[in-house]
Order: sequence, then C-alpha cells, then structure tokens
Amino acid sequence: SKSSDNAIIEPMEDRKHALISTSISKDDGGKATILGEDLLDLEAVYKEAVYKDSLINFYKKEENVGFGEGHNILAKKDNAKYLLILNPDIKIIEPHTIKRLVDKIYQNLKIKIIGPQLKTEKDNIQTWDHGEFMPKWFLQLVTNGYYKGSDKSHKVAWVSGAVFLIEKNIFDLVGGFDKNYFLYNEELDLCWRVRKLGWHVYYDTQVKVVHVGGVVARRS
Repeated sequence: SKSSDNAIIEPMEDRKHALISTSISKDDGGKATILGEDLLDLEAVYKEAVYKDSLINFYKKEENVGFGEGHNILAKKDNAKYLLILNPDIKIIEPHTIKRLVDKIYQNLKIKIIGPQLKTEKDNIQTWDHGEFMPKWFLQLVTNGYYKGSDKSHKVAWVSGAVFLIEKNIFDLVGGFDKNYFLYNEELDLCWRVRKLGWHVYYDTQVKVVHVGGVVARRS
C-alpha cells in the first residue's frame, strides 16, 4: 500500500495497545511490525525519531502480493494478542482510539473482530463502513450483507477493512485473509469465516476515525 500525506499515526499513549501496519500491529513486549512496499517515508521518520529503540520493524517484499496476503505475512512476524488492520489513508481523530477497541473486545469474549465508525473528511458517516445481516431467506448473499447507516453499536456481518481489530489467535485459526482476494472484499470473507465459527463481528459507533479513501495498492 502507498502511504499518504493525509495519513497520521496513533497518538503515543495508544501505541502500546496495538501494532500499526500499512499496517501496524503490536505484541505485549511493545514491538511493532510494519509490512509494505512504499514505506520509505515512514521508515525514515519513525526509525530516526520516535522509534530509535527499534519498536517498529520494517519488512519489504519485491512483489506486490496484495492487501490480504501482505497482512498474512505480517501476522506471522509477531506474536501479538491483537492485530490492527490499518490502511494508510486513516486519520485518528480521537484519543485512546485503539485502547477503546481493545477494551471492548476484551470485555466481550464473543467479539473477535471490531471496527469503528468511519467518517468522511466532511464528517459524514462513510457509506459501506459495515454490512448488516441479510435476511435468512436471502441465502445467496448471506456473506455480503447490506449497508444501512447507523449510530448504534451492534453486531454486524462485516466491518470495513480500512481499519479493524481482530484477535490474532482467531486470525490464525481461520487461516488469515484469503490470498485470492488481491484487493477489496477480503474483509467480508474473513468476517464471514469468523462468524461461521460462532464468533461475533462488532461495529462500534462510539469510536470514530476518518477514512480519506483512494489510497490503495496497485497490482504491479
């Protein structure tokens, strides 16, 4: 994924709660792991400034393997309790954003994936930041769900891959992202496989982030 001038990273007080990926993720020991292809700007900033003590590790690949497979590779590099999937076009606008996501997933043992409400730069709820359950009789689309704007936190069919938190043991259990999804829809498939095991996917409207949009990886 390509980084954006608009992208900002989590405030310092939250960095101990989750790793950052173009992705960042994090383990209990405080080490972060980054996987990406165009991260020279981030590497220069964070290795020379805040992360002189190597709290962040950078991993690069010669080929673009896609969003999902890139995160699969990253997840194998660390033993974090949680993985934070985070696009480079996300703006953290509230304090303790990651901590609040971790707290919610920690308090409810049935929740294994949690995503915040996505806002546009004009402060509107971003369309398709989550998917509602399809009616049971609509079996052919049960994995996809449908969008309905909501300010209420609740269980959903899926949350946006722009940013969400998942328990790493569950991510590993279901085999991570399906690498056949190069870009787009991989989060729908992942959420569906987690729900098939009886776990919950949760849309938390009390936590809000801005999704600039349009900063994605290209197959090359």
